[in-house]
Amino acid sequence: MLRHANAAGPPMRPVQVSRKLPQPAKTPVLYLSRVKAQQDLLPYLEILIDREDRYTIQNAAADSLSTRYEANLSYGDADRSLWGRFTLINDLGYDSEWLLQTSQWDSVACFTPGKTGRWEVKLTGQRVPFSEWNVPKSYHLGTLLQIRAPASKAVTVYLHFKNRSAPPAKLDLTIFESAYFAEWDRNMRYVQGIFLGILLVIILHNLYVFISIREKSYLFFVIYLLSACLFWMISQQYAYELFWPNSPYWNSISQIVFFALMVAAFILFTRSF
Repeated sequence: MLRHANAAGPPMRPVQVSRKLPQPAKTPVLYLSRVKAQQDLLPYLEILIDREDRYTIQNAAADSLSTRYEANLSYGDADRSLWGRFTLINDLGYDSEWLLQTSQWDSVACFTPGKTGRWEVKLTGQRVPFSEWNVPKSYHLGTLLQIRAPASKAVTVYLHFKNRSAPPAKLDLTIFESAYFAEWDRNMRYVQGIFLGILLVIILHNLYVFISIREKSYLFFVIYLLSACLFWMISQQYAYELFWPNSPYWNSISQIVFFALMVAAFILFTRSF
C-alpha cells in the first residue's frame, strides 16, 4: 500500500503537526451553495509537482512553497506525486458535508485543518485498503473523499496524489453536496441493478446452453460477459468492496487483467463459428 507522508493509520486519525497551522494560501476561492450542488474543482485548483515524493504536508502547506503552486499546470508520465490545493467558503449558513470525487490514482490523501491545530487526513485510491477509505459504504461511483465545510469560514484543502506507474492522463476533480450526491447515487444504482440483472440472466442462459450442447462458442461468450461485468464492477469500486477489499495491489491491476480476458474471449468467440 502506498503511504503518504504523515498519513499512516486510520483515515480519520488526526496527524500532529506544528502548533500553529499555516495561513490559508491565496488560491482561487470556491463558494459552496445549494445552487451549485455539483462543481468542477479544476478552475479552483493549484498544483505543485513533487517528482521525488519528498514533501510532507508541513512542506506542502508552508509559506516557502506557496509561490510554487500553479493553476492549470500540466504534468507528465514521470510526475507520479502531485500536491494540489484549493480554498473553499461554505455559503450555506451552516456546517455541511461535501464529497470530492477524484480520478483513479493509486492513492489520494486529503488534508484539512482541524480545530486543535492538527491536520486531519482522509484516504482513498486503488492501492489503499478498502477499509481505510473515507467514504460511506453506500457510495460506489469512483474514489470519493468526505470534506466537512464549516459555515462562513475559508478553508484551504490540500490533496496529495500518488501513483507507482504513470499517472492518469487527466486530473478529474468534482465536488458534490452530500445530499445531492446521495440521491444521484441512489438513482444510478437502480439503473445499474437493472443492467446487472439482465446481464446475469443472459450469462446463466448461455451457460445452460453450453452445458446442454457442449458448444464452445457459448462458453467463450459466457467468459466474455463475465469479464465485461467484472471490468465494469471494478471501475465502479463494487468489486473492491465485495470480492477483494484487502488486496489493494490486485485491485490496481485487476481492471487490466479482466480487460485482456474480455478481449481474448471475444476473439475466441468470433473464431469459433
